[in-house]
Amino acid sequence: MESGREAAHGDVVSLLAAKDAENAALRNENAALLTRVTELEGLVAALHAQLGRDSSNSGRPPSSDSPFTKKPAPKRSSRTRSGKPQGKQPGTPGATLALIDDPDDTITHTPPVCAVERRAR
Repeated sequence: MESGREAAHGDVVSLLAAKDAENAALRNENAALLTRVTELEGLVAALHAQLGRDSSNSGRPPSSDSPFTKKPAPKRSSRTRSGKPQGKQPGTPGATLALIDDPDDTITHTPPVCAVERRAR
């Protein structure tokens, strides 16, 4: 009976050794893939930074900007409204010049050359 146990024990030991070798190979492959992923992440970050460049944040001329990208609106003034109404102070009389039906003097201004005659020449 002991010889059967020794054979089973030898099979288990050989299976464990095979699994240990397989695990070591997988660990090496995992380390290589992790290194490759970090390289690719750096490359993607560099490409994203390159995509975000235009004439306003690099040394490129404005003619090299894409015509399909919309430029951001210019910044508005940081000044805020005071809340006071616009115009004159309440209660003061207005200063509008009223039109009259019969003026004292009438001055007629005529141009020295008519615009229609100037085009015909």
